[in-house]
Amino acid sequence: MDFQLSDTQTAVQDAASTICNGFGDDYWLARDRDGAFPQAFYQAFADAGWLGICVPEDHGGVGLGITEAAIMMRTIAESGAGMSGASCLHINIFGLNPLVVHGTDDQKRRALPAMIGGRDKACFGVTEPNAGLNTTQIKTRAVRMGDRYVVDGQKVWISTAQVANKIMLLARTTPLADVKRPTDGLSLFYTDLDRSKIDVREIDKMGRACVDSNELFIEGLEIPAQDRIGEEGRGFDYILEGLNPERILIASEGVGLGHAALRRAADYARQRTVFDRPIGQNQSIQHPLAVNWMELEAAWLMIRRAAWEYDQGRPCGASANASKYLAGEAGFNACQQAVMTHGGFGYAKEYHVERYLREIMIARIAPISPQLILCYIAERVLGLPQFLLMTYDYIIVGSGAAGSVLAERLSRDPAVRVLVLEAGGPDRNPIHLLPKGFYFTMNSPSYVKSYETERYGDGRTDRWIRGRVVGGSTTINGMMWNRGWAPQYDAWERAGNTGWNWERFLHAFKALEDHELGGNELRGEGGAVPVSIAGPREPVSEAFIAALARHDIGFLDDMNASGEERVGYTCSNIRRGLRVSASRAFLGKARRRRNCTLLDRTEVSRILFDGTAATGVEATRGDEKMAFTARREVLICAGALESPLLLERSGIGDPAILAAAGIPMRVHSPRVGENLHDHCGSTLFQLRLKGSGGYNPQLNSPWRQAWSGFKYLFTRTGVMSFGGHNLVTVFKSDPASPHPDTQGFFTPLSSSAVDPSTGRPVMDRFPGAMFGTYPLYPTSTGSIHVTGPGADDQPRLVPAIPTTEHDRALTIKIFHKTREILATEPFAQLVEAETVPGAALHDDAAVLDYAINTGGRGFHTTGTCAIGPDADDVVDDRLSVRGTSRLRVVDASVFPAMPSGNNNAPTMALAWIAADLILDARTDVE
Repeated sequence: MDFQLSDTQTAVQDAASTICNGFGDDYWLARDRDGAFPQAFYQAFADAGWLGICVPEDHGGVGLGITEAAIMMRTIAESGAGMSGASCLHINIFGLNPLVVHGTDDQKRRALPAMIGGRDKACFGVTEPNAGLNTTQIKTRAVRMGDRYVVDGQKVWISTAQVANKIMLLARTTPLADVKRPTDGLSLFYTDLDRSKIDVREIDKMGRACVDSNELFIEGLEIPAQDRIGEEGRGFDYILEGLNPERILIASEGVGLGHAALRRAADYARQRTVFDRPIGQNQSIQHPLAVNWMELEAAWLMIRRAAWEYDQGRPCGASANASKYLAGEAGFNACQQAVMTHGGFGYAKEYHVERYLREIMIARIAPISPQLILCYIAERVLGLPQFLLMTYDYIIVGSGAAGSVLAERLSRDPAVRVLVLEAGGPDRNPIHLLPKGFYFTMNSPSYVKSYETERYGDGRTDRWIRGRVVGGSTTINGMMWNRGWAPQYDAWERAGNTGWNWERFLHAFKALEDHELGGNELRGEGGAVPVSIAGPREPVSEAFIAALARHDIGFLDDMNASGEERVGYTCSNIRRGLRVSASRAFLGKARRRRNCTLLDRTEVSRILFDGTAATGVEATRGDEKMAFTARREVLICAGALESPLLLERSGIGDPAILAAAGIPMRVHSPRVGENLHDHCGSTLFQLRLKGSGGYNPQLNSPWRQAWSGFKYLFTRTGVMSFGGHNLVTVFKSDPASPHPDTQGFFTPLSSSAVDPSTGRPVMDRFPGAMFGTYPLYPTSTGSIHVTGPGADDQPRLVPAIPTTEHDRALTIKIFHKTREILATEPFAQLVEAETVPGAALHDDAAVLDYAINTGGRGFHTTGTCAIGPDADDVVDDRLSVRGTSRLRVVDASVFPAMPSGNNNAPTMALAWIAADLILDARTDVE
């Protein structure tokens, strides 16, 4: 980079200086007093051709770069014309760029010569009073009607509108609710400023009186379609291209005005005599002015660098922003010091420096504040953590299985800002790494949220729990990686949900997995989720496997490798004896990127909308209420219990339910909260074993638990190193069943009692085993709905206990088949007695009553925001909430039926697929 001005640049500087010499300080003082537009000054630059300094020569311009434009604008401001002289020419330098780059030949022929020659004056209509810097939220609408657009709206801080006959106008042509991203649907026009349709009201302001600033009220403005610049809906992209040149030129003017003030201060300090000597002889005068000079020259060097980078086609965001900041601060300091150097006379208009001080505020605060520039440099250049923005591209509600996967996938693009909101606290406690730690955490209010069910059966209520901690339920669950098999997934597509099939899920599973057995056509390798197999093999479990073999239920090394009847050691998301939750597999990686922010202990109370377009969320953190804005999408990943409640609190649901809860309806969606499925009414058999086999002898006293823990700490092996169950089996309750309909979990450990003070199971003192079973595909459904508008209002939860004839009959058949398996050799010879439910229970009616009133539940809730092709289904096959835009639900609540497995793996796979959908729908605007 050459710091010496070229011959061309010197010629630009000299030409601008010559013109400015004809308009001295008295001219600008008069314009400041009378507020008249500096027409003679403007026309002088037009006559000399300099209004087209950056317009290509083949369009009638001079064809120079931003570097030459910066030199010209500095010269103008430094002459004493200040921001008044610079601002009257501004739009011709950077404002015409969209027209030059994207305009048609006809538009350029009609517009550019008249602008360059000064016959037309244009104003730039973008900013709106209720949008500010958030341009995507502008309300001005342009509706296409044949070959014209009809525009209604309002603009603010529009310069030169009092004298302009043209306007470059940004308006929304597609409603925000109907676009995939908020920057879409904005169109740019260059058209006549029709004062019969545009009411222009001048704003009385601090400085730069001769260049007016205005509010515009637009009603019924008709714009010919031929006046639209470029493609409809691409206007935001077009104006982005002028942001860096604008900052460079504003910075140049700030430096020029600062030098004008410094020159006057130095002249006054040399001439003003107090106590028989010039005041400039005092170091208290000298030193601040010397600092001003150094600051201005440093700013100018940064401007030269930014302009050079722009003209060379290089990235210049950092230097353009730095130029704007340094010039604004340096110019302000110089103007303020000039006033102080003049003492009382600095307050007098005839000395001009008070005018400089008023005008330099423009370079300091517009078009971007110093604070935002500092944030940009800190985060984009220095890589420092992002400060708590209130506006993000994507807002993810929930950090569980789905939210963590989405955060990692979406934040891979460094230009995208992602916010993850989690109602629970951090997952830093080492107990969350211990696979058997869920025995302690699943009943801890520090890590779970409880939901009390409605009464059912013989009047019983139940307490359902979900993870309320970073990582969600994947931080406190049994870690089973049970994917299910093809028929159920393919059934979802056959029901009308395009693309939701086994092939797609299998692709996602393989992308997620790093399987202990290595990758093949059915499992993945190298993914973020470790899949380990419980072990080592032990005698009680081996005897149970042998018993199942006598029922033609074969053993598989990988339980996820078949859809037939089978048994295998449990696959779990554990690596080297440590739990790997979704947070540790995905969210931790995302959080190490500076464009992803996690806020824990933040409860989302409702979704915010503009009409039916989701714009953000309202949340509470401690005692503080806050609102966050999403530029692109709001992604609800709060789980099958919380997601429907959040939709209902936001006005999406059944009108009667919303009205009863005191919530205004926004979108009619009667299926929200319905279709709740779970593995309810499961039967758990507990057995007393002969001899000393199984795990009870290792865990049934505090010192044995301590010893097992001690061994685990040093070896990461043993009973503490894997999850809740040794074996998983899938089988038919009846040989006549067309497919496996039952899932069971076996472990050589029993716990017939619960500690009433903690709610935790107590290991039996004797050797034992347990085997729990439930229907794979229950047809009974429950529901969950709000009872009030607040997040703390207890919902009405109706559990999905066996109520259909199918489920009731299947529950009975499963009970008898389970007992038959337990009575099969060689396992049967190890059993001393059935302790729960006990041999006395065998009558079908009693079995069903027992399953309903004392049976367990799987914590596998799904279906409450189910996907489907019908108008009443909550989400469509893009997971978008029907009746809204920019809002998706991505969690187990969208499953239309139970997957033939547990929720952990299918929900992560769902989120992986959803990330593909979101990324496919997005175009990067930066």
